[in-house]
Amino acid sequence: MLRARPGPDSAGARVGFVMPDDGEAADRDEAPRAQWRQADVRRAIAAAEKAGLSAYRIEIAPDGTIAIVVGD
Repeated sequence: MLRARPGPDSAGARVGFVMPDDGEAADRDEAPRAQWRQADVRRAIAAAEKAGLSAYRIEIAPDGTIAIVVGD
């Protein structure tokens, strides 16, 4: 997660972003993994086929995010 950092001056200053410190990263790494079900994957496949995709793959990230990646 990125945190907003104030810019150099308050009048029209740009907002920058900083990476979290090590303590925040450790908390995020220990978060429980999201649950997914086989029905979720079937639903993703059905959506890809309904869209007429012929070259795709289904990816499941460690956090449980299911993505349809299109292409050869």
